[in-house]
Amino acid sequence: VNSNVRRHTSMRTSSPKLKPRWRRAQFAQAAAALLLFFVPAVSFIAFVVGVNGFVPTLRLKPLADLAAVVVAVMYAALIGPLFVRQLRSSLREKKYPGVVKHASLILFAPFAGWCLTQIFFAAPASYVMHRMQTSNATTTEVVVLRADHLGGRRCRNRAVLNEERFFWRRELCGISDEAVAKLRRGGRLNVQGTVTSYGMQVQRYAYSAA
Repeated sequence: VNSNVRRHTSMRTSSPKLKPRWRRAQFAQAAAALLLFFVPAVSFIAFVVGVNGFVPTLRLKPLADLAAVVVAVMYAALIGPLFVRQLRSSLREKKYPGVVKHASLILFAPFAGWCLTQIFFAAPASYVMHRMQTSNATTTEVVVLRADHLGGRRCRNRAVLNEERFFWRRELCGISDEAVAKLRRGGRLNVQGTVTSYGMQVQRYAYSAA
């Protein structure tokens, strides 16, 4: 009887010790999710909604490339084990649609982290750094590689300023149809706005001789 009482007593005293550990793990995961997903995602949405006419430079791209690799590894470390367990369970139960789904998620999670980090540095981070460094408006000449109508809803008529880079496209949006026709094979534009090493905030533009 005494041994049974001791066992029950030990179970009662040991169970509360597990709860703080579990809560700390949950808090760490929530903080990591907030840092790695929600902050970049929300800041990018705010940039899309509130900013127009900003063209980033490639100043932050080396940092973005490094940070994107680190975030991709962290995504794999935080999310990967969960999907691995589910993948093994699907394999044991021979649920092959689940195998394909979880294997895809294991591969997609690091890629999603990489993409989100690149977007964050190319848009909101570059814009914030530009605003911190902004001087008076000036006029500068930019070289246009080509102009077209392929920029989607956000950038219907665009003048492309650099070779296409994943998430780091430098383009002037909303130019006139006449400007698109003139610059279809390249040319130059005089751009008025604020210019820093992180980008330029375009206010207006004018043709320049090619």
